[in-house]
Amino acid sequence: MEDSLDRAIKEKIFELLKKDKTGKLNGKECEPIYTDSIGELIEKLIIVHIRAWYLEDCARDSSLSDEERGRIKAKIDINNGIKRPRLIAALNKMLDDACKGKIDLNEGNVKFYKHQSY
Repeated sequence: MEDSLDRAIKEKIFELLKKDKTGKLNGKECEPIYTDSIGELIEKLIIVHIRAWYLEDCARDSSLSDEERGRIKAKIDINNGIKRPRLIAALNKMLDDACKGKIDLNEGNVKFYKHQSY
């Protein structure tokens, strides 16, 4: 059973890695996934931008070996070439869906704070 589960996981990962730069996976359009709220999505974009600044600062460190610099540059490529575009596509989709009336950006507050007396 473990072999078949391992094989299924490896096959799924391989399939996902075949996604091309146009946003298609095996020739099919991929739907960007967006989060619960626009605020959470913008928060994730802010984190990605802060990470980019940090990584770019690290890459300029003259004491790094070529191997370390290569690892940092790979992280920059992932951050700027995969994560950021995916979040921007999700934000664009969310705003487009809101404009078309498909979703409501004001979903209401579900947080609950119990009143405590001191």
